[in-house]
Amino acid sequence: GLVLIRESGEFAYVNPKFTEILGYDLSDVPNGKAFFHKAYPDPELRREAISAWVQDRQIYDIGEKRARTFQVAARGGESRLILFMPVRLETGDDLVALEDITERTALEARVSQGQKMESIGILAGGIAHDFNNLLQAIGGYTDLLLLKKDDQDPDWPRLRAVRKAVDRAAQLIRQLLLFSRKAHAQPRPIDLN
Repeated sequence: GLVLIRESGEFAYVNPKFTEILGYDLSDVPNGKAFFHKAYPDPELRREAISAWVQDRQIYDIGEKRARTFQVAARGGESRLILFMPVRLETGDDLVALEDITERTALEARVSQGQKMESIGILAGGIAHDFNNLLQAIGGYTDLLLLKKDDQDPDWPRLRAVRKAVDRAAQLIRQLLLFSRKAHAQPRPIDLN
C-alpha cells in the first residue's frame, strides 16, 4: 500500500491497496493524528509509534528509506503486523509504502518451530543410539549371569527384573529412534481381543 503524507501531516493520497490492507480510506484517516488514533488504540503503543515517526523524520535525509514494523489495528479491529517504509521527498512530504507481513511472519515462526523440532529429533536420535549401546551391555551381562544360575537361585528374580527393565528401555529407545526418524517402523499384527 502507499500513502502520501504532506509535510503538514495531512494525508494527500492513499492507494486502493492501503485501504485493502488496513480498511481505512482518506475519509477515515485525513491526517496523521487520525491515523495514529485509529491504528494504535492503545495510548502507550500510540506514543511509541509517534515517537519513532518523529525521531525518524529528524534523523533521515531526503531519499533515505527508514523501515519500521508495528502491530496496527485495522478497521475491522483485527491486529496486523505492518512493515512501514517511509521516504522523505524533496518537497518535504513523505511517501510511505506499507506491507502486511502478518502471514509471512506467522509462516516464518512455523518454519522456525519445525527446525527446532528437527534439531530435537536429531538430538534424541543421538542420545537413543548411545543409550542403546549401554542397554546392550547391561542386557548382555545380565543374560550371561542368568545362564550361570537356575530359577531356584536367590538372585534369579532380581536378574529377571533387570532383564525385563532392559527390554522395556529398549522399547523406549525404538520409539525415540522412530521419533527422530532414524529407524523404520516395524508394523506387526495385534490381537485386539
